[in-house]
Formats: sequence, C-alpha cells, structure tokens
Amino acid sequence: MLNQFVINRLTLSFPKDVEKTYQQANYKQSLPLIRKALLIGIAFYSVFGILDYWIFPEVKHTLWIIRYAIIVPYAVFIYLISFSIKFAKYYNILTASAILLAGLGIIAMILIAPSPTNSLYYAGLILIFIYGYTLLKIRFIWASTTGWLIVLAYEIAAIWLGETPLTILLSNNFFFLGGNIIGMFASYSIESYSRQDFIKAYLLENEKKKVDTLNRDLENSVEKRTEQLMHANEELIQEMMERREAEEKYLTLFEESKDAVFITTPEGRFLDLNPAGVELLGYSSREEILEIDIARDIYINPEDRRRFEELIQKQGHVKDLELHCERKDGKRITVLETATAVRNKEGKIIAYQGIIRDITEKMELERQLFQSQKMESIGLLAGGIAHDLNNVLAPITMAIQLLQERFPDDESNKLIEALRSNVDRGADIVGQVLTFARGVETELSILHIKELIEEITSIAQHTFPKTIEIVAEIADDLQTIKGNATQLHQVLLNLCVNARDAMKEGGRLSIEAENFTVSEEFASKFHDAKPGQYVKISVIDHGIGMPPHILERIFEPFFTTKDTGKGTGLGLSVIHSIIKGHNGFIDVQSKVGKGSNFMVYLPVGTTVIAHQESDETEEMPGGNNELVLIIDDEESMRILSKEILENYHYRTITAKDGREALAIYRELQSEIKVIMTDLMMPEMDGPATIQAVRGINKKVPIIAMSGLATDEQNLLGDMGENVQASIAKPFSAGTLLRTIHRVIQGKAG
Repeated sequence: MLNQFVINRLTLSFPKDVEKTYQQANYKQSLPLIRKALLIGIAFYSVFGILDYWIFPEVKHTLWIIRYAIIVPYAVFIYLISFSIKFAKYYNILTASAILLAGLGIIAMILIAPSPTNSLYYAGLILIFIYGYTLLKIRFIWASTTGWLIVLAYEIAAIWLGETPLTILLSNNFFFLGGNIIGMFASYSIESYSRQDFIKAYLLENEKKKVDTLNRDLENSVEKRTEQLMHANEELIQEMMERREAEEKYLTLFEESKDAVFITTPEGRFLDLNPAGVELLGYSSREEILEIDIARDIYINPEDRRRFEELIQKQGHVKDLELHCERKDGKRITVLETATAVRNKEGKIIAYQGIIRDITEKMELERQLFQSQKMESIGLLAGGIAHDLNNVLAPITMAIQLLQERFPDDESNKLIEALRSNVDRGADIVGQVLTFARGVETELSILHIKELIEEITSIAQHTFPKTIEIVAEIADDLQTIKGNATQLHQVLLNLCVNARDAMKEGGRLSIEAENFTVSEEFASKFHDAKPGQYVKISVIDHGIGMPPHILERIFEPFFTTKDTGKGTGLGLSVIHSIIKGHNGFIDVQSKVGKGSNFMVYLPVGTTVIAHQESDETEEMPGGNNELVLIIDDEESMRILSKEILENYHYRTITAKDGREALAIYRELQSEIKVIMTDLMMPEMDGPATIQAVRGINKKVPIIAMSGLATDEQNLLGDMGENVQASIAKPFSAGTLLRTIHRVIQGKAG
C-alpha cells in the first residue's frame, strides 16, 4: 500500500490519484490560512504606502497607482474569489500570480524611486519571497517558479532598465538569490513535511477506517448475535407460553368438555376422567370412579369389552365404537367410544385415552322417528284397507234397509238386526282405522280437564274391581285447553281400562293433572313436541309393566298383548292419533313388575280442524221422478244405489268411471238433476270428473262419496265449492235419500 505514496523528490508530488486526494485535503486545511495571509499581505502592502509619501513625495502618485490601483485590488480580488467553489481548482496559479504581481510592483517601485533611497524597497522584495514561500501555502513548485520569475525580472530591470551599479547589483543578487534559495528550502521542507503528515494521516485514517469497519463488523456481529439470542430467547419464551397455553387449553378442554374424556390402564382402571365423564357414569366424584373395575362395573356385556380391546390392540385405535354401559344408579346408556393406545418406547401399550359420547337420547329420537315413519307407513296401508272395507260394507249397509222392507216378519228382522249389528261393528273398526290413518278432525271447545278426569274417575270407581284403588290428583290452578271432549274422554277411558287390565291382582290407579312447561331441551327428546305451556295428564298403574320390546310397539295398530277376541290392537294407536290431532304428544315409562306411567301432554290454546256432526233423522224422503247419475267403480254400489233410489221415485243412470259418466252427461245434461260420484276410481277419478263436469255446467248439484273420509265435512273441505254434499262410506239408504233430497231442495251440505 505504501507504493502509492512515493513522493517525487523534484516536484514533491504523489501518483495521480493520491495527489488529487492530497490537494483536496491540503486545500481544505490551508484555505483559512491563505485567506488570512491575503488579508495580511493586503494590509502590509497598503500600509507601506506611507513610505511612498514620506520618502518619495515627488513620485508618490505613481507609486500609489502601482500599489493601490493594481496590486491591492488584485489581491482583494483573489481574496474574494477564494469563497467560490471553483477557487480550489485554480488557487495555486491565482495565488502565485498575486505574489508575482506584488514582486513586479516592488521592482517597478525600485525603478521609479530615485537612487539611492530606492534601496529601501529591496527589503520589501525579500519580504515577498518569505511571504510567498511560507505564508500562502501554495505548492513548492509554484512558489519556486514565482520566486525565480521575480529574480529574473529584477535582473532584467536592474541591468537593462535601471542601470544599477555593479557593486549594488552583486550585493542585491546575493541577498535576493540567498533569500530565494532559503525560501525554496523552507517551502520544500514545509510541503515535504505536509505530505509526510498527509501519508501518516491517510494511513492512520485508513487504519482507523479498518478499525471502524472491524468495530462495525464486530458491532454488527454482536448485534446480530444478540438479535439471534434475543430471537432464540423470544422463541423459547413463545414456546414456553404455547406449551403453557396448550396445557391450559388441554386442561380447559378436559375439564369443560361435554363429552367424557378418559385415560385408563390396559387392565381396566381409570387413571383420569373429566367431570363430564363422572356425571355420565353417575358417580359422585373422580376419586370414587378411580376405584372401580371398568369391565365389571361399566360394561353391560363383557363381549363389548373384549371387542374394544381386540380392535385397539390390533389397530392402535377405535373410532365411534358403539357400546352399551351401565351407570352407577343402574340406568343403561348407549355411548360411542373413540380411543387410541398409548405406547412406551418399546412399543408396549401402557394406557388407553379417548372420549366417550352419550348417544342415548339420540338413539331414542331415532327410534321415535323410525316409529313415527313406521306408523305413517302403516297408516297409509290401513287407510287403503279401510277404503276397500268401506266399499265392501257400503252396499251391505244399504241392502239391510231393502231387506227389512221386503222381509218384515219377526224372524227375518232378527237376522237382519244381527247383520246390521255386525256391519256397524265392522264400520266402527274401520272408523278407528281411518282415525289412526288420517288423524283426527274435531270440533273444538274450551275444556276443563278436571271435569273429564272426575267423570272418568267416577266411571272407574263404579265399574272397576274393588281391588283397584283409584286416586285423582288435580292441580288447583290447572289451565284449560281447546279440545274435543268426546275424544279426550275416549283417550282417558282407554288408558284407565288398560291400567285395569294390567292389575289383575289389584293395585293403585292414579290419575294426575298439572300445568307443565315444555322447554327446548325437553321438546328435543320427542319427535312431535314443541316448546310451550301444556297440561300434563299422567295415568299411573302398579301392574305387571312392559318389557322394552313390547314398549316399542304399543302404538302400532293391530298390535296387542291381550288374548284373541279381547282386543283389536287399535286402542293405543287411535289414542296416539287423537293426541297428535290435538297437537300434543305422549310419553310412556314402564318397568316389568313395577307398572306403567302414560303421560299425555296437551298444549294450552291448541286449535285443530273443526268437525260437523251429520244431522241423522229417521225420515226417508222420496223423489219426484228426477234423473240421478250414479258414478262408482263398484258394481254392487251402483246396483244397490239404483234400486234404492228407484224404489223412492227417482230415475237413475249409472257409469263405472269418469269417462263413461262424461259421455252420458254431455248427452243428457238437460235431464240429469243430481250427480253422485265416488272419489277413488280407475281411469278417471272423482276430482277429475267433478272438474270436467263443472267445465260443462257450473250449477248441477254433485254429491261426493268416499271410503277414506271419516265424515261429510272432510269431503266438503277437500272438494270446496265444487261439491254440494258428501257422504262417507258406508252409509245407509236413509242417509243417501236425505242427502239427495237436501241437494235437490237447494240445502247443500
């Protein structure tokens, strides 16, 4: 590196790049001194004007022109431009020119001033040498050149212009040359030392930069390492916080989970169980449950435990394994278990951990939903059967009236009455089937359940065996409901009769009624329940009770546990339909040997579909030769309807379906006064036939018949304004005649 600082001993210069750096540094350092030197020079040069006035008054003006008009202004100019940024580039030549001009001015003054007193100015020339070589800080080469130019100018002026005597010339040259040479040495030494100081400063600066760089690198390294350590420390703190949070979350999850979270030994002992698990299994504390044997005290079926262990040891885990467990209080629950095996470093299973979810209520709701769907399916089937049975019973019912007229003797009447009784019994059974299949449509009224219960209690006390104690407990503030008294009477009586039959050896029958609030949580346990205010009626017996497999089927139609001939199996299914029709629901609890509790929930203020009772009388009105169109796919219905109407002075024409009926009506529409049509027929059914007839004639009276309707209002509601009356099969001849008479008279309904 020192090679770039080799100084040219003649010119005192560095290599180009270093020289430039030196000049810049030297200029910055010398500029204040140069300005001071210029000011001092201007001051001294001006002050010596007094000498011009004192010694050379005769030429003072000429000397002052040189001094004040040329030299001093130029020096002032140099001083002023020293404040310009361009001065750095030209300061050597400008300063040297100022020295040269000052020297030439003094030489001119020597020539102008008369001898021998002009020798005083020679001292000024010596001062110029000292001033130029030392104070102005220009480069040695510029100072030397300027000095020798001043000497040369003096020699020319002294020899050729001033005609200076030889002795004085030699004396002056001695002083001038000596002063110039001494000044050169001084300037050379000053610049040489300056350059050496620059080298040292430069090298020192470089070393300082290196040290600073090393310090910065060290600081950066320390800072980076410190940052890394801080980051590592933050990560460590973060990891510790995350672990703590994870532990807290685990503890929170463990303690607050709604599912049971457990850790057990492979041998079947709990190591830990969260509060939800303790509550699920019915124990009072965690410490108590840690003492039990899982296989013995929890599992109902040992096969479940064996299956769990086999799966988890083979797979390492089980997921949603359905198990049947028993609580401490003996209640059985169904759970889903998800667990994993915990192994040590050797791969040996040391624990099981997982969760248990109670699905008992879910299974019960699914069972209720399945039961509801099954009941709906059975209802559809029962409705179809009832329709067919009604179509079978309808002609028999109408034929009974004809038989009574044709065989009025007592012996025949006995047979006909026996036939009527069995037909009525069959129609009643079909009616119960339809009630179950289609639901209940009743006329509503405000009811006091207390009155119904008191009436049922009175009936039971007078008719039930004396071995059965009957007790009624009714809340004083019991609310009223909207319902059908007859059907609710049927519900309570049927439940009491079932309770009686369950207590062959006697016992206690309790009928309780109270206000009850059904919450969201409670309603979620029943398929058809909704939250709200209810009246709860409980019919409780202490009879034989029912096992679970019987309890699941009690509301199915035609299902009965009674002996043959002692029950149709429709009682509870009809009860279920009646309660459902009142927007209520029913719950049953029963245990073998401990009795049963039927709980009926009826909402306060519930509304159901209105029912209109038919106004049956014994009157059998006849016709006046009116033509009636009878449409029915059952031939027996057409034949008997035709015969009954013609016996009572009507004319008739029949059709087996809607298409045939429309063809007949188009031809005889002006004569046909009434149309009777069945609703369920092949090819073209009743509703389509009615719509087509209304397209032809909007005013012709139409009577609808159906084996699926439980009452006339049901049919009218379905058909709307297109039907003037309706008849539910089976119907009697009197019902048929009265209905046609009302329609012809314009009294539809």
